[in-house]
Amino acid sequence: MDLVGELQQAALEGSRLYHQDENDHPSEEGHLTIARILGPHLLAYMTAPASHPFLFQDFYGPIRVCILRNGKTYRFDSEKIFLKTGWTKEDILPAPPPEMDIIPYGGKVQAGSGGFGP
Repeated sequence: MDLVGELQQAALEGSRLYHQDENDHPSEEGHLTIARILGPHLLAYMTAPASHPFLFQDFYGPIRVCILRNGKTYRFDSEKIFLKTGWTKEDILPAPPPEMDIIPYGGKVQAGSGGFGP
């Protein structure tokens, strides 16, 4: 990611990105400018934490442990995979959240999938 062009533009517009002394670190305004530029790019790499696991049964299958993450429902196909994420059986809520019927399905949680634990 190249910040130079946007930092140059901010400097041309009068932003004081660096201290006016021997300190070669960005000023408070410089840090804020860098954060403003980087922020939208970093959001693509951030994920919302997963919800508490809950029990859910769709029309076609058995009761499964599911979890919400980034606005989608994911299901665990085995207890082994569920427990590897760091949750315990005691963490499972007995019912899905009320908005469950409008949340799209995201897929299965695979062994080694990150971001589904507590």
